[in-house]
Amino acid sequence: MLTHYGQGPDRIVADWRELPQTQTPVRAAIWPKAPEFTCEQDLHRVRDVVAGAGGAGLRIYHLGLLPWQTLERVAKALGAQL
Repeated sequence: MLTHYGQGPDRIVADWRELPQTQTPVRAAIWPKAPEFTCEQDLHRVRDVVAGAGGAGLRIYHLGLLPWQTLERVAKALGAQL
């Protein structure tokens, strides 16, 4: 698992683009809060680069500390249900 707490989408995308190929699936852990994440497109970019690099998915940290509005935006952007 690669943790990206406190990192914005630009940094996460850059890290995943530079990630060497591996046989072991790697999951990204993000904390999609403001000011680093400001819109659904930020989440889509991270989701798409992780999927494109063969990632094992996204883990959202820490749901209990995110405002309800952010949880709704994340769920909508990533196709999840609350």
